[in-house]
Formats: sequence, structure tokens, C-alpha cells
Amino acid sequence: MILAFEKFEKLPLDTLKQLYYLSKQLKYDLYDIFFEMVRQYDAKPLDKSYEKFEQIIYRKQVDFKKADNKL
Repeated sequence: MILAFEKFEKLPLDTLKQLYYLSKQLKYDLYDIFFEMVRQYDAKPLDKSYEKFEQIIYRKQVDFKKADNKL
């Protein structure tokens, strides 16, 4: 579970907010942990591996065709 939370800390702020909202209905009190992650989040620009479309943050797809052409 600790490894999962280490990965959660690397996610963008909007994703953490959505996880907080969704975790309120879970059996365990994970919403407290997500709330603290959101509260203590260091504002930083979006990582290059992510893109944002409207309110949706997603991981960019790797274009393997370009990578094969370079070899």
C-alpha cells in the first residue's frame, strides 16, 4: 500500500482531487489521506509524460513508429 501512495504522490493535482472525490464512498477512510495529499501538493508544471484535455489529464501515448524509424 505504501508503494501505491508513493505513485499517487507523483500524479497531477487534478487527478488527486478526483481520487479524493471518488474515495469518499469507499469502505476505508482513504479520503483523509487523499485530502492531505491535495492539501500538501507542491504546485509544479504538468510532467511531459502527461497531457490535459479540458478537465481530463492523461498519459501521452508513445509513438513506436517514430522510434523504429530512428533506428
